[in-house]
Amino acid sequence: MTTLKMRAVTVITRIALRYPRFTWWVAQRIGPWVVRRFWRARLAAEDQAVAVLTQELRQATAGNDTDWQDVQALGELCIRQRAYAEAAQHFQRVASAAEDRELRRSAAAWLGRALEYAGDRHGAHRAYHAYLRDFPEVGPFERQRLERRLADLNVSPRVSDDAHPLPPSLPAGERPSRISVGRRPS
Repeated sequence: MTTLKMRAVTVITRIALRYPRFTWWVAQRIGPWVVRRFWRARLAAEDQAVAVLTQELRQATAGNDTDWQDVQALGELCIRQRAYAEAAQHFQRVASAAEDRELRRSAAAWLGRALEYAGDRHGAHRAYHAYLRDFPEVGPFERQRLERRLADLNVSPRVSDDAHPLPPSLPAGERPSRISVGRRPS
């Protein structure tokens, strides 16, 4: 079988080298179809592998005596599969029970995103607020990003006095737009 494949490749290569215009014409006609087919097959195989891994991690983390890194990974896989509510449950488990502070910090950040993606705006607001409160060592870039997320959630933010204050939340019509096309200041 291998020699048959090698012969076919050799014949195709010789034709391609001998007739470059014909090869170019074939590549233009068939090339996009081959690329689409390849990407579809690749994505299907990748999705199947992620589903198998997710199932194995669900079974491994079913009990109370679990490795919190696995629960964190399971939450990230659920985000990838767009199972946001399930991901939020996993991140909540890690954020409340893990002993490693860095792992809890990562889970708390992912918890806010998962709740926001799931459509729970108030839960996301509470998670982001708790993240800023519980982890004051957050860098300025991440703090600004979270403050913008809180403003976009359109829930009035309130942070304790020891943390940096958040800007007030404006109603959607009065909030300055990033793209000011056709707007004139009144």
